[in-house]
Amino acid sequence: MKKYLLLFIFLFNYIDSFSQEPVRIIVNLEKGDEIGSPGSNVFEINKSISYHNDGIIIQSNETLIICGDLELSGSAVLSNAGNLILSGNLILSGSTSNGQNKFENSGNIIVGGNFQE
Repeated sequence: MKKYLLLFIFLFNYIDSFSQEPVRIIVNLEKGDEIGSPGSNVFEINKSISYHNDGIIIQSNETLIICGDLELSGSAVLSNAGNLILSGNLILSGSTSNGQNKFENSGNIIVGGNFQE
C-alpha cells in the first residue's frame, strides 16, 4: 500500500510539472516591493526585468510599476486587468506553444518607451 501511495505522489508531481500556470511576480518581494500603505496592492520594481517562460498576471485591483524595460520572450505571457506603468519599453518576442495570446489587456497601460512586438 505504501509503495502505491509513493507511486501516486510521484506521478501526480510529474504530471503537475507540465502545467505551466502564469507566475504572479507582483507578490514576489524579491522582485517587487509593495509601496504605499500595506494592502494597497501597488508594487514597484526598480530595474528592467526579462522573463522567458513565466507569465505576469496583474489583477483588477493591482498596480505594477516597473522603472525600466519589461521584456517577455519565449512562451512568457502578460495578462493585465489592472494597471501597468513602465518607464521603459514593453518588448514582446517569441510565441506561445499552445496558441495562447502573448498579451491580454483589459486594464490600463502606460509605456514611457516603445511597444515592440
